[in-house]
Amino acid sequence: MRRRLEVPLSIVVLLALTVLTAAECPNGCSGNGACMSKDMCECYKNYQGNDCADRTCLFGYAHVDTPKGDINMDQDRKSADWLLANSQQAPAQTYEYFNPGAKQHEAHFYMECSNKGVCDRETGACACFDGFEGSACHRTTCPSKCSGHGTCESIRELGAKAIGTLFGIEQPTGAVEYDLWDANSTYGCNCDPWYRGPDCNKRTCKVGVDPLYLASGTARYETFVIHAWTTGTFPGSAWVRLRVFDYYGESYITRKIPILEDSTAGTAVANKAANAAAVENALKAVPNLTFRDVTCETIGVASTGYEDFLSVRHATAGKGMSVICQYTDNPGKHRIPEVESFVLDTSANSFVKIVTTGVQGEDEDWFTKKSTLTATAIGATPFVALAVGLGGSTLAANLPASGTPTLMKIGDDVVVATSWTDPTTITLAYSFKKTFATNAPIFLQGSYAAPTGITLTVVKPISAVVAVGDARLTFGGDPRVNAGAITANPAATPPVVAVPATTAIATGDKIFFHNQFFFVQQIYEDSTTAGTFYAELDKPFGGSSKDGGSAVVGDLAYRIVLPEDKSLIYSYVSECSGRGLCSSETGVCACFKGYTNDNCNTQNILAL
Repeated sequence: MRRRLEVPLSIVVLLALTVLTAAECPNGCSGNGACMSKDMCECYKNYQGNDCADRTCLFGYAHVDTPKGDINMDQDRKSADWLLANSQQAPAQTYEYFNPGAKQHEAHFYMECSNKGVCDRETGACACFDGFEGSACHRTTCPSKCSGHGTCESIRELGAKAIGTLFGIEQPTGAVEYDLWDANSTYGCNCDPWYRGPDCNKRTCKVGVDPLYLASGTARYETFVIHAWTTGTFPGSAWVRLRVFDYYGESYITRKIPILEDSTAGTAVANKAANAAAVENALKAVPNLTFRDVTCETIGVASTGYEDFLSVRHATAGKGMSVICQYTDNPGKHRIPEVESFVLDTSANSFVKIVTTGVQGEDEDWFTKKSTLTATAIGATPFVALAVGLGGSTLAANLPASGTPTLMKIGDDVVVATSWTDPTTITLAYSFKKTFATNAPIFLQGSYAAPTGITLTVVKPISAVVAVGDARLTFGGDPRVNAGAITANPAATPPVVAVPATTAIATGDKIFFHNQFFFVQQIYEDSTTAGTFYAELDKPFGGSSKDGGSAVVGDLAYRIVLPEDKSLIYSYVSECSGRGLCSSETGVCACFKGYTNDNCNTQNILAL
């Protein structure tokens, strides 16, 4: 007899109510991901966490790299390899201590909030540390928002504007192409003219020439030439507008300056005078008496005080004008004017060029020693042999060894002495034409020894003509490389000309060429002609020291290296003329006793 198995009613009911079920992902992945196998969330982009509830903040180049900790929990925080593939924040793997794929000197890898902020997981927004801002804390802040007297710009922008834009001071190196990791991360203030400081909150005061300097020294004021011409028919309503710059880089646009044709017999003399007067009046009309004392004359005209300046229009130049101007009441280094607009004959080649001269504005005088040497009266012909009076001394007692290039100052001109074979004659590197009073004193450097002496070295000779108005030198080889001397060989075909050993130049170097100073702003090779190199200059060439025309093939320039010790260089142009204190809050000078004027450049017994 079989036994019957009896199941309690309660178990039957429980089994009847049982259905097939599946486990749930945490919080259903918060609606920000997909629930995958093993009940794990696969988060959508920009979400993370076990339930995809956390937001991922933006990444940027890390201002400072830091280790990420023991991610794989092997009790070693310096695991060398990549690890943790397919993570929510780093799908392509990450690292613990430092990027294993980094090259030498490579750093600043992507990190959340650029490693200069804390991520708010609810909003996905970075809370940046002090001094940093941006959606990924990827840039530095400008202090005080530049105080309302400047613009906050990246280091890339600041480098690009170093050449000077519509306003601003032109830097020696010109535009700089900055492309390092922080090109768009490091920000700073680009101050408006008349303001300075890291946050542009300080006012600058008016500059002037130290009145005590004028007791023996000669100030150099910015002097430039305006050439305007057309090869076509000269119109009756020709004009030009200039953009001019003050000492602080503020720019002004002149009114229309009428241009009269100055080469037609019968009207040439009157038109030349009218052109000079028109340019002078336009400069003086700039607002706020910025250029209240300017002198403009027709270049080359006798009895004007500017007849010895040499700069001629281009060889193909037709009808036009040539006027020389000097800022006689605006001391210091200035950015020379630029052409804003002009109207000449539109049917032919028309040009307006503003070029430099041998007298350029400066803040410092390198020639602080008044020697016993004097320059005798000079005739009208440009010359290379400078006759000097010794004043009871000798050339050897005043100058370094013959053959050593040496800068000298005569009046407001600077020349290069190269050698002397006669006891009373100095050979100059370039022709020189100036009329001086008898026995004009020659000023020399205070020292020729390092580290207080100025060093001059010869640069590779130019390989192409440099016309008036050109702003670059051409070389038949890389001027960035030193080159040995070349011995002359007249019998060779073609004849070989002797060239001294030359020194390399680089961007930012100062050179002396035909009695004019220039900064080298860029050196590059011609894209179509191998072996041809160009050096871009900071200002247009003003003309040969011999005749005011083009510099010829083979001419040499000199590289200038200023001394490390500046104790023998005198800054004679400065705020408040060095005879007062500048209030950075008001921009007003508080003059010392015995000095007066808005820039303290005037001695006054009543001010004691």
